Parts: sequence; C-alpha cells; structure tokens
Amino acid sequence: MGELVRVSGVIDEYYGVTEIDVSDSVDNFNITRLGYDYDMITPIAVDSGTIGTSCNFAGEAYEGVLVTLSDVEIMGEENSYGEIEIDDGSGATQLEDDLMDTAEHFADSFCSDNYVGEVIPTLVGVVDYSWSSYEIHPRTIDDITLTADCPSNVTAISSIQTVTDVSGSICGDSPYHGHLVTV
Repeated sequence: MGELVRVSGVIDEYYGVTEIDVSDSVDNFNITRLGYDYDMITPIAVDSGTIGTSCNFAGEAYEGVLVTLSDVEIMGEENSYGEIEIDDGSGATQLEDDLMDTAEHFADSFCSDNYVGEVIPTLVGVVDYSWSSYEIHPRTIDDITLTADCPSNVTAISSIQTVTDVSGSICGDSPYHGHLVTV
C-alpha cells in the first residue's frame, strides 16, 4: 500500500474479467515502480444498484475500480460461496469474502451471527466480476465502517453479581437469573 506503479500490458478478457496481461507471454509488458508513500486512491462513490449483480454496462464500467457505498443493508446471510447480498435501496450487489472473512467480521462486530438487516454506513472495496456476478471486495476490516459496538451489548460481571436479597435459604439470586447475557 502506498506504492505508485505504472503498468503496461495487453488488455485481455479472462472469464469475463477485463485484465491487463503482464505475463511472460506478452511482448513489451512492463511494471515500473515510481515510488512510495503516495496518498491512497480515493474511492469513487457509487450505488449498489449501479454495480448490480449480473452482467450489465454500468457494472462493467467499475470492474477493478475502488468504490465506496453508503448505508448498505445486509439483505441475507452468506451463501455457499461466501457472498452476502447488500443493497443501499437502489438495487442489490454482493459483498465478497475473498480478501477477508466478512461474515466472521459482522458476527464479531454485531455480537451475533444474525446480522441480516444491519446497515453498513460506509463500505469500500474493489469491484470484481466472478462466476457471472459483480461483487465488492473489501481489502481489510478498515474498509467496512460499522456503527455497532459490541461492548454495548455486553453485561458487566459486577452487574450480574449485584443482588438485592440475601435472606432465607437463597444467597442472592442474580437479577439476570434466566436471561441470556454476553460477558
């Protein structure tokens, strides 16, 4: 991150993905390192419906581009390929887990495996096309900004142990007796 490079190669379509081919079989390919400590690329703001899911002109225009989406709702659990449908109200696209385990990150962040319906205020990622579908690939957990704060759902042990009655044969029932808590 932060390294500036210049890439020269031949445009190729590989299983529907537009690429710059810099393999040894391409004449005159070149990757030139220009330096370090450059400002990061600013993601382009786009709607989830513009990217979509299946092959479309608008989604193709963002293939390989770093984008940012705002206020996207998690529409369902991850499918068998690790993809999660998201929608900012303009139409669905997919969130992919190739670079990071997004479902695990959501479960940790929301303190629950049930994150469907939660809203991601800011999502940054690279648009990819794979298996006939467009998807957003966050690079790290820093690309997913969440407002949920797991510790707010946590019960302090001292609260569980705070009792109001120690009389009789019961020595202080917890006020949380019978309740599900996270500590």
